[in-house]
Amino acid sequence: KIIDAVFAADTADPPLQESKDSRSKLSEEEEAVATRFRKMIKMMIPPEAVRHKMTMEGVDAKIIDAVFAADTADPPLQESKDSRSKLSEEEEAVATRFRKMIKMMIPPEAVRHKMTMEGVDAKIIDAVF
Repeated sequence: KIIDAVFAADTADPPLQESKDSRSKLSEEEEAVATRFRKMIKMMIPPEAVRHKMTMEGVDAKIIDAVFAADTADPPLQESKDSRSKLSEEEEAVATRFRKMIKMMIPPEAVRHKMTMEGVDAKIIDAVF
């Protein structure tokens, strides 16, 4: 359930509303601690590692819940499925290679840069992201 909450879509659904509520329930000091760990998640550090770090530092469960309730994955997954159908088999093979890089937690900016350096067509870049 926790991993599902972490990787939920970034929309105005009730889970996102809960995250706003959980942020407002934290004191300024607790929010400062939570912000540090939210930054780790934004830097693509695996959520399990962030949770472990929080546990090792003795962070209150309330703060841990607030951090992981606020964390959401990017919604372009639906768009990329639509984009996949618009790619030829050859283009899809190129896109698949870069999707694997993203899946291996390589920062999206680095993947986009690599695609640009290799001269990958903008249509394929859009399909990957």
